Order: sequence, then structure tokens, then C-alpha cells
Amino acid sequence: MAAQASSFRLALVQLAVGSNKATNLSRAAEKVREAAQNGSKIVALPECFNSPYGTQYFKDYAEEVPAETGQPGPGAGESCKALSQVARECGVFLVGGSIPEVREGKYYNTSMSFGPDGALLGVFRK
Repeated sequence: MAAQASSFRLALVQLAVGSNKATNLSRAAEKVREAAQNGSKIVALPECFNSPYGTQYFKDYAEEVPAETGQPGPGAGESCKALSQVARECGVFLVGGSIPEVREGKYYNTSMSFGPDGALLGVFRK
């Protein structure tokens, strides 16, 4: 017997990003909520959604990203915590675009993915 196909709604978010990280995070959360209210089950944010675009900004905006998957702990940066919270609040899978990350003195453009329970599912660094 053939598997029955199912469908889902995916939202790809674009944001006007400025120099205020808290404002950028608030706008991103608002767009995730809007997408979820419109039936999206997966929401993807853009690259460098929490800071101005460009590696010259990484030092000023970089934050810690957990090395382990699961619920973000106290050492997680504010963007990780905010994404986890809004994914859980909305019950969506959330691809956190990317943010500047600092790890062991090196900077990365890092993407985090979260499950509907807010757990960090995976991290990709470039």
C-alpha cells in the first residue's frame, strides 16, 4: 500500500533588521507568531536576523550557542532562549536563520533549529 501524502504550511520570514538586537528578536518572534496563527507548522527566519548583516558586526553581536541539543540552559545566549520560547509558545518547528556566534574565541555564522516543544534540535556553523 502506498503511503498517503500529507501537506503542511511553511513560512519563510523576511525582516527589516536594525542595530538593536532586542528589537530584532522581538520582530522575529512577532513574525513567528503571525506565521503560526496563519497555520504554518515550520517557520524559517533569515540569515543574521538578530544583527546587521556582515562579518564586521559579529564581534559586537556574537553570543553563545549551546553545544548540546535539548532545552537551552542558562548558558545559552538571548537569541537561543528567545527562539526556544517562541517555538514552544507557537508549537512550531523553527529554523533560526543564523546569528553571529562566538565559540572558543572564533566567530561563526550559526543556524539553530528548534522543535515545537522548544528543544534545540540541531546547530550548523559556517
